[in-house]
Amino acid sequence: MFSKEEVLKIASLSRIYLSDEEATLFSGQLQNILNYVEQISAADVEGIEALGHPTKPAGEPTPLREDEPWESLGSEKILESAPKQKSHCYEVPTVI
Repeated sequence: MFSKEEVLKIASLSRIYLSDEEATLFSGQLQNILNYVEQISAADVEGIEALGHPTKPAGEPTPLREDEPWESLGSEKILESAPKQKSHCYEVPTVI
């Protein structure tokens, strides 16, 4: 089981502040997650092929739609929604 101190150490390394109550709560929750992963790992998957995509068997190409070109909106139409424009571009506040 994860101790409260281990949870606080992981939180500290992650730069996350946890109260003592949260650390105690998460300690039990993390242990439950690990128990569940152990349970899943024990499942017999012999002979079951892994899926690379939920709708196709492994090794087959991913189903994609055909590319169909269409007329673009054009920069004038796109810039109609801009709150501010400058030199045919969106103008945004400087962020430092």
